[in-house]
Amino acid sequence: MDEHEKDFYRSPGPMTDLSSCAPAALQDLPDSPADLMAVVRGCVIEPGTLTQIYKLDLPVGRDDERQIRPAASMVAKIMELQDDPLVHARPPERRFFGTCRNYATLTAALFRHAGIPTRVRAGFAGYFVPGTWMDHWIIEYERDGTWVRVDTELDDAWLAKRSPGMTSEILAATLYLSGSEAWSTCRSGELDAESFEMGGHRGIGEIRGSVLYDLAALNQHEMLPWDEWAHMEDAYKHRTDPSYDVMLDQVADVTARGDLEEIRSLYATSEDLRVPASMLS
Repeated sequence: MDEHEKDFYRSPGPMTDLSSCAPAALQDLPDSPADLMAVVRGCVIEPGTLTQIYKLDLPVGRDDERQIRPAASMVAKIMELQDDPLVHARPPERRFFGTCRNYATLTAALFRHAGIPTRVRAGFAGYFVPGTWMDHWIIEYERDGTWVRVDTELDDAWLAKRSPGMTSEILAATLYLSGSEAWSTCRSGELDAESFEMGGHRGIGEIRGSVLYDLAALNQHEMLPWDEWAHMEDAYKHRTDPSYDVMLDQVADVTARGDLEEIRSLYATSEDLRVPASMLS
């Protein structure tokens, strides 16, 4: 990757700008990827992990935290739950209750704050349910001039219970497909679209949505995984015509080539692809 690409992905976007955060929240943050991911895991937890791994009950009245889009607002909520700098790990029940998208977006924000080029990827993970590719968001960060995939959400307790001997980097590198990668493999017949699941639904319609989430994230618009814009609702319900799938073929080709200017141009010039000022969520 060239310096222009590094500069774009080390700069904060609308969802990852931490300039409004209280300075105390970001005090003494580490600057290494591993340590920053540990900070995120000490501040955020997926409710299923709280109940299944830690065997704790869900506190009442906190279902709306996963709806928070900007990382700065996540930080504000984290501080509300426990008024300490983010470097202080919280007890599981006092962590921000988020989804994989919250993990990935907050991680990208902290990495960019530290000057590390980072991008969020929306797609599917094959390491949660055997035989199923589950809707999941991770990050890629620049290391030695290449993109390294890693799943911030997977802590030591999860890995020990579900994938002993593995690391989140190995799992993300070998059993993760971005939305466009999932689309291409299913279009070619390499994988069955019915093995892909998003929000309890399976099939090619769910993959169509993931292609757009991933393209938006590559353009620094890390949306909620239930946001819908343009023709996404119709695409989920198989009401789009064949030209829509041809458009997604083009998106998959462009993201596979990885040219930043192509990715940004395609997104910016298509009302069918880019995130509007308002949308259905």
